[in-house]
Amino acid sequence: MLLGAESAVVQAQPLARITGLGIGQEKGHRYSKKPYRGDGLTDVFMQLFESQDTSNNKIKTVYADLNRESFFAKEWGVPYTRYNGRFIEDFQIEHPVDCFGDLGAALAPVLIGLAAIASSKNDAGASFLIWCSSDSEGRGAVTVICA
Repeated sequence: MLLGAESAVVQAQPLARITGLGIGQEKGHRYSKKPYRGDGLTDVFMQLFESQDTSNNKIKTVYADLNRESFFAKEWGVPYTRYNGRFIEDFQIEHPVDCFGDLGAALAPVLIGLAAIASSKNDAGASFLIWCSSDSEGRGAVTVICA
């Protein structure tokens, strides 16, 4: 995967383009004594969706970090409920970790790469959402559009 400014990768014929970014922190993470409410990922989605107009290009596929089973599934439910209008009605959710295990910090770039490869095969112009959470407070998401 080559990441760079759009002007720098024109010659490389990119598969996809990152169109939005959100970064946040969950105060009630797994090791915290504070209540876990899913606010961190919700804040990430708010940054992500409010920084771009996705009304004409709703999310078709989500690449999710669901390695902690119900813990992150609950976390995903909070922002999805608040921002479900940003997704097509029958969006697809992918959870590749069930095939290769927990990659830790490498998971985000791997999911972005998988989304770029998948989008280039048959989804020209489709919008993908990739999100990841750590056991501690870090949360993040990007949107990717097939080039």
